[in-house]
Amino acid sequence: MPQPKTDDFPYKCMFARPSVKEAATDMLIALRKHNTASRIRTLDSEEYAETAHVNMKKINCPGKPRFPEITIVNKPKDYAAFETLSDLFNERARMMCKVKGYSTPHEFFTAHAAELRARAEEAVGSGSGAAHRQIIEERLREEIYLDPRCKECTSHKPQVALSVIDDARTVLDFSAGWGDRLAAALAAGVDLYCGIDPNPAVHEGYSRMVSALQRLAPNTRVAMVQDTAQAALAPPPGEGPVPHPEGGYDLVYTSPPYFDLEVYSGAPAPGSAARAWFEAFLRPALEGAWKRVAPGGRMAININNKRGGRPGYVEWMVDLVDAFPGAQRAALIKYYGLDPADLEGSKRRQKDAQPIWSWRKDA
Repeated sequence: MPQPKTDDFPYKCMFARPSVKEAATDMLIALRKHNTASRIRTLDSEEYAETAHVNMKKINCPGKPRFPEITIVNKPKDYAAFETLSDLFNERARMMCKVKGYSTPHEFFTAHAAELRARAEEAVGSGSGAAHRQIIEERLREEIYLDPRCKECTSHKPQVALSVIDDARTVLDFSAGWGDRLAAALAAGVDLYCGIDPNPAVHEGYSRMVSALQRLAPNTRVAMVQDTAQAALAPPPGEGPVPHPEGGYDLVYTSPPYFDLEVYSGAPAPGSAARAWFEAFLRPALEGAWKRVAPGGRMAININNKRGGRPGYVEWMVDLVDAFPGAQRAALIKYYGLDPADLEGSKRRQKDAQPIWSWRKDA
């Protein structure tokens, strides 16, 4: 999307050294070296992490198999190592995204720039030179994030995405978002990644990410489709804008909007009623995606209910996918960020893990 001629917002790409391409390269290499296995807990039930806002008693009701549970622990050091990779290319678009009840971070910064900058300068202290000015800008970015009057739309953790991709060679992502699963697909070196997203603000960022990182994944074909998921997936497999690998996709993996929690720049807002949104968007997207899953392949959906558990569109989704031909519950992958005060990871109960619901299609 067009940006203001003068934009003083402290985007992370401004701090990338020695260049965005080289910083992104370093992050992708670090992501590839990341040992996800050391962060996984395979404790069943909810001993280690609780998925808040979802009625698990209803989902695991008698007569239905339980979702086998896996928990992935993310540590604070992951943030600088690789979690901001997509921001090097799409943070401008993310800062134009609005969390319900708040202005966009860009609007908030514009309204409070002098106050935020004064706080940053006070926190950094006196100094001079280009290096000192960069430290102030980096602190300014943190002041925006930390201010309780501002909320940012979240990104997906690429290390979690890499663990979900696992050995899949072909990946379909029908809500591609800021590009975190694209980054993970490049790190995994898959044969084909197809991403679908209607937001025009993010597609230039996708192109720049692929241009910067393709040399690290020379055999990965990337196809990005600017359209709604329900429209792009409406034609039969092999027709329309979505490429169809022989036999189907090994993995459909995405993180659709949490109903109306976030409003994306350039994209239509979800319907005002949750059931209408589910029927108009999520149901047809899931139905079209499932038709493209290869026998033996998987579908993994990262979505949670809003706080309080209402409306219960996650429960609606689980009931829907459970009824798809050949669908078998594969896993409930729960991930959360470790508290810096608990770096070794105690077995204290984590109460707000984010869920990824996974099914496998019968071979």
